[in-house]
Amino acid sequence: MSSAEKKQRAAIAALAYLQSDMVLGVGTGTTVNCFIDALCSDGPRVRAAARSRALVPRELETAAKAWL
Repeated sequence: MSSAEKKQRAAIAALAYLQSDMVLGVGTGTTVNCFIDALCSDGPRVRAAARSRALVPRELETAAKAWL
């Protein structure tokens, strides 16, 4: 299994710990990117998600707009 596949599996597994309508804080890095992709595609609805750096990626902004 490649590193990218491991990261994607970890990201998908993390979705099980989420609850609908929660506020979520995530770190940075490639695994977080996989997590955000999984969250946007089939994760529970969260109220907000914030990364640990100042700029929010365009993908997260797009997903947030879709939830409103």
